Amino acid sequence: MGGGGFLGANLAMALKAEGAHVRAFGRTRYFEDPLKDVHWMSGTLDNMQKLSSLIDGADVVFHLAGTSTPASAEANRKEDVTGSVLGTINLLDLCRSVSVERVVFTSSGGTVYGNSTDTPFSETTLPQPISSYGINKLAAEFYFQLYNRTYGMKNTVLRVANPFGPYQHGLKNQGAIPIFARRALAKQPLKIWGDGNATRDYLFGSDVAQAMIAAATYEGGETVFNIGSGVGRSLNELIADLKTVLGHEIDVQYQEPRGLDVPTSILDCSLAAQELGWRAETDWLTALRKTCDWVRADMGLAAKQGDGNGD
Repeated sequence: MGGGGFLGANLAMALKAEGAHVRAFGRTRYFEDPLKDVHWMSGTLDNMQKLSSLIDGADVVFHLAGTSTPASAEANRKEDVTGSVLGTINLLDLCRSVSVERVVFTSSGGTVYGNSTDTPFSETTLPQPISSYGINKLAAEFYFQLYNRTYGMKNTVLRVANPFGPYQHGLKNQGAIPIFARRALAKQPLKIWGDGNATRDYLFGSDVAQAMIAAATYEGGETVFNIGSGVGRSLNELIADLKTVLGHEIDVQYQEPRGLDVPTSILDCSLAAQELGWRAETDWLTALRKTCDWVRADMGLAAKQGDGNGD
C-alpha cells in the first residue's frame, strides 16, 4: 500500500533484488523505473474490492500509504483520522478476510515521540505526540498490536525516522532534504522555521527498505522497532553539508517557529540491530550526494518536459 511514492519505489527495487513477486497499490504511480515488472493497481484504501483482489494470496503486506503531511493533518484533523486510522482498520480487516497474517506498517519515529525529552528515544520512551499527524500514527500502531493480540496476526510497526533519498521529489512540502536541495539547485532561498537548531535523525531510503524486508520475516516477540541512523543533525548542519555537496553558497531565511515541530528527534535503534539484524549502512555524505544528484536529474527532466522536449 502506498507503492507509488518514495518509500514504495525504494521497497519495490529492494524486493525485486531479493527475487520477490511484487504487487503495488497507490493513488498515483509517480515513477516508472522502480516499478518495472511490478503488478500495479491504482486506488485508495477505501476501495475494498480492488484491495482484496490485490492482496489475496500475498505473504506480506507493506502499509506505506499516507494521505497527509504533518501540516495538512493539522489543517484537516477529521480527514486525517478517516484516512490514517479508519483506512488502517479497513486494511487490517481485509487482510484477515483473505488470510494475510502479516502487515509491516511504517509509522513515524519523527512525530510519535513528540515532546519526550529522553533522547535518543527508545521503544520504551513514552510517546507524547504534539501534532494530529503523530497522534494518528500512534493510534494506527495500537490497532496493529490489537489485531496481533486478538486475532494472532504477526504485524510489525516500524517507527521510521526522517527518510530521504532518490524518488523523494519534495514537491508536496514534505521532506526537508529534497525540498532544500531543489531550492538550492534553483538558487532560491531556504525558508527555515525557527533558528535552525531543530535536530532530526535522517535515514537513507534504501536503508529503510532493508529494514522493512527484515521485518517481513521476523519471528521474534517484539512488535515495534525504531528505524533510524541514531545520529542527530540540526537543520543548520544539514545546510552546511548541502553547501559542501553542491559546492556553492545557499541563501537561508529564518522565520518564526511552528508549534507542530518538535525541537529534537533522534532514535535509539539498538533493538532493531539486536532483533532484526538491521543497521543503517549508507554513509551520510554519500546519501546526501546521491539525493542531490537525483533531484538535479529530476529537475532537468521536468524542465525538458515543460519545454515540450520530453519523451
